[in-house]
Amino acid sequence: MNVRRITPLAGIVFVAIAVFAIVILGGNTPDGTASPAKVTSFYTDHHGAQTTAAHLLPIGTLFLVVFAAGTYVALPKNRGDLARVGRIVFLLGAAAASAALFAAAALHLALAEGVHDHISPVAAQALNAIDNHNDPLFTGGLGILLIGGAAAMISHRGALRWLGWIALVAGVLVFTPLGFFALILALLWIIATGIVLAGWPPTKADSATS
Repeated sequence: MNVRRITPLAGIVFVAIAVFAIVILGGNTPDGTASPAKVTSFYTDHHGAQTTAAHLLPIGTLFLVVFAAGTYVALPKNRGDLARVGRIVFLLGAAAASAALFAAAALHLALAEGVHDHISPVAAQALNAIDNHNDPLFTGGLGILLIGGAAAMISHRGALRWLGWIALVAGVLVFTPLGFFALILALLWIIATGIVLAGWPPTKADSATS
């Protein structure tokens, strides 16, 4: 089994789990200005789905870490100082994004379980407001990951160079009011990067171990 080719594909699993947990299970949660009554009503009616989503997201995050490590290993190493620094920044960004996802999942679980355990509706409203306005948890680490990936890939040719430029655009946009669209682009970038690296020509070390 060629681990170098398989591990970048973990990004596809991460995207699938994250979308399922956040979009499908998470659904249309109350917005940050929702009343205490609306917040408690929603999380009472959807307790099972919301706690499941909060438990699934850390599992998906494991695959993000594997994707990042696999990408670091799969990228050719002889591309100069910019690419070397980029690979390190990419890993640090993945670590920051993973920590943020764990924190977001913990916060969401605290909200869902808190309502289930009959915490004060005002406290539930406060947790819901934080849950709705925690964008920096995602944008910071994800932006670092993308910009690091851009620096690591732009010096290559073909598909990797294009992926590098896309990562640069998404990495910059994620810090702007267009962050939502950048997030979608980033998820597509993770999928595309996994597929490209899984089929990337083997290095001499890969050939020797195959």
